[in-house]
Amino acid sequence: MRTVQIGERYAGEGMEAAHVNTVLDERSGPVGVAWASALATPTRGHAPFLAVIRPGLPVQPPTLFVNKATIAGERHAEMTWGAAQAAVAAGVADCIADDTIKAEWLGELVLIAAVWVNPNAADAKAVFENNRRATRRALRQWMTTAHPIELEGLNVPAFAVDSAFPVVAVVGMIRPQVIIARSVLAACPADELRAILSHEQQHLARRDNLRRAVLTWLPDVLSFLPAGSALIAMWHDATEAVADDAASELGPTGRVSLAAALLRVARLAPAGSPVISLPASALYRGEDIAERVHRLLAPQSPAIDTSLSGWRRTAMSAGLIVGGGMALHAMHEIVEAAVSFLP
Repeated sequence: MRTVQIGERYAGEGMEAAHVNTVLDERSGPVGVAWASALATPTRGHAPFLAVIRPGLPVQPPTLFVNKATIAGERHAEMTWGAAQAAVAAGVADCIADDTIKAEWLGELVLIAAVWVNPNAADAKAVFENNRRATRRALRQWMTTAHPIELEGLNVPAFAVDSAFPVVAVVGMIRPQVIIARSVLAACPADELRAILSHEQQHLARRDNLRRAVLTWLPDVLSFLPAGSALIAMWHDATEAVADDAASELGPTGRVSLAAALLRVARLAPAGSPVISLPASALYRGEDIAERVHRLLAPQSPAIDTSLSGWRRTAMSAGLIVGGGMALHAMHEIVEAAVSFLP
């Protein structure tokens, strides 16, 4: 069983301050039952409903907005069911974009967000900003122990975190950061740590979090079909393979060092499945790494020149984007190709 993720955060001050509690788990578990029961049993002044990014577009994973303060009038209702619920949806979307919630698990999860809005709140903008920030913080509970560190080879801020799982990941899209568990820093020798950082630097150079965010925001009718999850998994695996290949730039032992690092990090992981809030960009997420290790240690084939002339790259990009509009979730592959071939 995956671990139920429980978060709690406070943001802002005065009448517009926000207090948000979150519970994230599988739809098939007890939280899924509680989610459905709460939706089906509204009470006077408390009407749980699905948070939406815009009318008709519920945020994913399905997020049940539960107001903790009894609605005390028309203005309070507007602050709660308008600004606050929109903020919760935005905060959840933020956490998908920066990989706090894995995009490929959206079809398996439900989220309950219990939100306090003061009956005297009057500034809708402040209510929105505070609740969005509180929601993000609650879902990123594992970042509360983060402390800045300097790591050679990175061009973005890095943070050491206390985490039961040996997390190493790029988080954030506009201002990305690298987070790394203290257990990983303590266990890995210098050569393995350099290989890990080269992997993360490749994610940064390719702007993989931005690509993942674009994919997340696309229309997604295939998410209800097995093909949707398969496409996401394929895109993720391909991205990790490219990042793994960056170890070759460290010299003849670079790939061996990364393979050793993967094995070491995997041994640090606790028994059972990884936590749900582990970023999708994490170096290791509890999966079987045998194929990655074998690939790193296998003899390398000569690189193939795939360069195209300028007009061909432009035509290729346009064709991929137009075709992708009809394929919807298959845009996971389309965006990858378009970014690669753009002039």
